[in-house]
Amino acid sequence: MKSLPVIDISPLCSESGDDAATAAVAASIRKACIEWGFFYIVGARPRHAATLDALLRATVALFDLPHDSKRALAASLSPLHRGWTGVGGAHNCSSSGRGGTGPDNKESFLLGAEGGASPMHGPNPWPSADLLPGWEADMSAYFSSALAVSRALSRGLALALGLDRAFFEQRMRDPVAQLLLLRYPPAPPSDGGGGDGGSNSSAARRVVGCGEHTDCGFLTLLAQDDVPGLEVRPRAAGAASAAAATANSGGGGGEGGGDDAGWVPAPPLPGALLVNLGDLAEFWSGGLFRSTPHRVFAPGGADGRRARHSVVFFCNCDYDAEVAPLGAETGMGSDEAGERGAADAGNGCGVDGTSATTAGRYICEKLGLMFNE
Repeated sequence: MKSLPVIDISPLCSESGDDAATAAVAASIRKACIEWGFFYIVGARPRHAATLDALLRATVALFDLPHDSKRALAASLSPLHRGWTGVGGAHNCSSSGRGGTGPDNKESFLLGAEGGASPMHGPNPWPSADLLPGWEADMSAYFSSALAVSRALSRGLALALGLDRAFFEQRMRDPVAQLLLLRYPPAPPSDGGGGDGGSNSSAARRVVGCGEHTDCGFLTLLAQDDVPGLEVRPRAAGAASAAAATANSGGGGGEGGGDDAGWVPAPPLPGALLVNLGDLAEFWSGGLFRSTPHRVFAPGGADGRRARHSVVFFCNCDYDAEVAPLGAETGMGSDEAGERGAADAGNGCGVDGTSATTAGRYICEKLGLMFNE
């Protein structure tokens, strides 16, 4: 079975890194972004498994609060929709695809960049120190650390596209960024949650934790506990499984055997973060890099007695950063670009896939938010 690549990005974390080592990392990132759009990273801070374990323990503590305490922090009370959303709330991904039953079975808590740098910056609803002592400081520290890792990654992405290493980083001075905490409750046995949550096949339809989707922004960092459930669908596999589904259904798009074909598990790796690119990165790279569909199933089987927890850091660029598809400087060839190009990457964001825009406008329109000139 294919598995996602693992890349040591430590050369990108030093201003005085070895040029040859940095070039090798950039080459690995380029290959991973073209073929997968997902890869694990090691060698970055937080680099110790204990740090990520503490983050996940803090996440569990938040979701273990009494319902009334969480309801007082409801996202519906925040103008930026930050805070807590319970299971069945308005935070569904597209769960209409095959392979599971919707709606999404998850609980979430959203934090974001503070300050007044853009309409997407602002205050966070923090639980009181009486409820969770030190929680705000711990989450703020991780937010800063994840931003530093994202900037280091941006150097590798720039070099992977043949650009100056600071190309993206200089557009990430005070970026639009969000930290999303997630709990996926176990699938009730009666709902067909017998799958193992990390397998590409199941005898019964599995309960959707988060439906098939792509991320709309620039890049994403994921910390996850030891309960599996995440699956990704890389570029080549997507085309192959679509063809298989058509063949198995007689062209009718039914729920044939092609449903799970091409999906690859992205299991937890101790001490590693999982990286994926969003639609903005695909658009910006002219379609060379891939924003890969992914999904999460609720824990079942051997893990069906435990919830799955993860922490997602969405790092975008400065709200006003100018964005336009890159051309020849990326070294993109038609074979590398694959079946989706810049035009597809621009769909749904008010641009035609070749026009310049701004990061803020792109993200707002992808999210279906009103954009004011």
